[in-house]
Amino acid sequence: MKCPRCGSDQRTGAAFCNACGAPLPQQAPASQPSPRGADGSKKKIIAVTVLCVLLAMVGLVFLMRHQKQSEIRGLEKQMSFHAANGDYDSALDIARRLYDMTGDDQYLSRSTELEQSARAAEDLAEAKKKAAEVPETKTIVVEKEKPVEKTIVVEKEKPASKQASSNGSKLSKVAANLKDKDITSTALKSNVRTEPTIHAPVLYAFEKGSVVHVYDTVIEGNIIWLDIGDGWTSHKNFNGDLKY
Repeated sequence: MKCPRCGSDQRTGAAFCNACGAPLPQQAPASQPSPRGADGSKKKIIAVTVLCVLLAMVGLVFLMRHQKQSEIRGLEKQMSFHAANGDYDSALDIARRLYDMTGDDQYLSRSTELEQSARAAEDLAEAKKKAAEVPETKTIVVEKEKPVEKTIVVEKEKPASKQASSNGSKLSKVAANLKDKDITSTALKSNVRTEPTIHAPVLYAFEKGSVVHVYDTVIEGNIIWLDIGDGWTSHKNFNGDLKY
């Protein structure tokens, strides 16, 4: 390099001329080119960094999605539990929350079903409440008083006093003769009564020609009643065969 004032040669990089002392112009050092290897390393570092960031973002998205799915499954279990126990209000709140989280129409349909179930439960509870308020109707069974059985004592007509054969009457003699004898009926039909009176009920009747045994006799008016063992019959049913 030469001094611009005196023209003497000077060494490179000198600040002043060694001949005249004038200041020498300074030259900027030439820049050295960067090696290619350094640029490649920087690019690799940048690429790796970007890849790591992307992987981290993907992992974060996957983790968030997994957490959301876990939360959704947990809420679905809670919703089913409350619905099964009749707590439709809590189940409905969860269904609406799931719809807000996912936008899935199935939770909207589930919300409608739970609303209907809640209304049905309210109606049933109201009906039970009204039924409980109605006084219970008790059926009182009143036993009818049993009628007092009255025993009506019917005094049987006392048979006429037995007439002794010594009373002198014709009927008494006939009655005495009939006692302890077997006689044959002459009437077409002869009634047998419970007592020796025409007012007594008829037990049965026997036909003409029947033979009966006379155990005893009772006179009632103009009739001689014959005791034939199982009832009483009039002697007039035998007049045709008897001779007095």
